[in-house]
Amino acid sequence: MHRLKELQKNRAARLRHTMDAFHRWLFDTAGDQKPINPVLFLATPPTAACPHR
Repeated sequence: MHRLKELQKNRAARLRHTMDAFHRWLFDTAGDQKPINPVLFLATPPTAACPHR
């Protein structure tokens, strides 16, 4: 709960959280070294690992 409050109040924390989620998604998705379209990140539903994306 504390993390959600921090994200609501702090732009830098929101950006850091978003970039962390994007990097996790990128490494999970492109682990086989094939080029991917990063726009697909926006179409990916949230997961238990990153429920607040």
